[in-house]
Amino acid sequence: MRYKINKAGPVPLDPALFYARSIVPLCLLRVSDVSNRKRSVLTKSARHLSQSAIPYTNSDMQSISSPYLKMVFRGCCGLVDEDAKIKLLRDLFPDDGHNLENPTFRYERRMVGKLLNTTQELMNDSATGVKVGMTLRPEGFMDIGHAITLCDNLRGVLELNETFQPLNQELGKTRLEIIGDSAWLKWTPLYADKDFYAQMVEMVFSGYACIGRWLLWGEDTPVLSMHFRHDAPDDLTTHKMVFGDNTIFNSDFDGVEFIADVVDVPMPNRNPEMLAFLKTRLADQLHRLNSPISDSEEALSCILAALPEGRPSITKIAKLMGMSERTLRRRLDEDGETFRSILERARRESAETYMRANDLTHAEIALRLGFNDQSAFSRAFKSWFNQTPSEYQAALSIGA
Repeated sequence: MRYKINKAGPVPLDPALFYARSIVPLCLLRVSDVSNRKRSVLTKSARHLSQSAIPYTNSDMQSISSPYLKMVFRGCCGLVDEDAKIKLLRDLFPDDGHNLENPTFRYERRMVGKLLNTTQELMNDSATGVKVGMTLRPEGFMDIGHAITLCDNLRGVLELNETFQPLNQELGKTRLEIIGDSAWLKWTPLYADKDFYAQMVEMVFSGYACIGRWLLWGEDTPVLSMHFRHDAPDDLTTHKMVFGDNTIFNSDFDGVEFIADVVDVPMPNRNPEMLAFLKTRLADQLHRLNSPISDSEEALSCILAALPEGRPSITKIAKLMGMSERTLRRRLDEDGETFRSILERARRESAETYMRANDLTHAEIALRLGFNDQSAFSRAFKSWFNQTPSEYQAALSIGA
């Protein structure tokens, strides 16, 4: 069975929605230790933390980022589509899902299996993982998602994803192998319980299949064969729709086979300059993945995520961080910062990313950064970079 993506191409990403997720620096993922935070995370505090939702300090304790888990949660909610069942899914979270809104937070990795398996039970649908995978889009993967849309080809996409996967999840690693006329994308699990994570693996490969076709719009990208280590479900209708007729269960490995020529087809939105900028940032994020962060760094990340919806208040950011406004002010002061200084830093970093992407007008950027008008943005921009926005963008064009 062969599939073609819509010849009209992928729908352009709304920059406001895309950067809301992609601009958050994942180097700020919550991995702080209890002594550094000066408070216990093992008591029932404002964060409602427990075994499945704690800041991680040990690299042996694999975890999953809250933005990634939020994407899975939304996909599951879209399938159940009933308030009572959605509540059952939310009840799986030890913090009622509060930290899904905090882009710095990481959950214990079994949460993704719990969400998918419970959704499967609620809906009596063995294709739950495949269907949730069909809802995944690059923007949900934050900086990594942004970067893969800018790669030269699918080979670059898969190599970048393999390198930076731990930023989103520590469930497994994918690798690309070219054998003759076939390309293989194989999954190396970081867990032993293949049955518990069966729906998750199906979600991962469904996501790869759908995003791959989306990235290479206009190209025929058939799945030659799909392999899963777990048992076959009774109904394979959805599996065949996504993976084709040659879907093999009880295999020795999890992996997908497709035509090797596809990996080097040029991608329509490639942007080497912006990609290099993001790769540098991603490398720093990966290096700092298991390092503690300060309250000011966490606040910065939350502000960056909230900015596209308008200038966030300190009350809103404090709530995301699970503390009172007074406590946040005190902790920022201990870090030698103020809420205003962090907000300015967030605006500056966001402005630089928007300007490099060069797909928004200056008026639109001003709106995304919470300025009342373009002139206020221009004055702030000149104070940050000693250039007007137009001068800055002209310099970038010359450098390119």
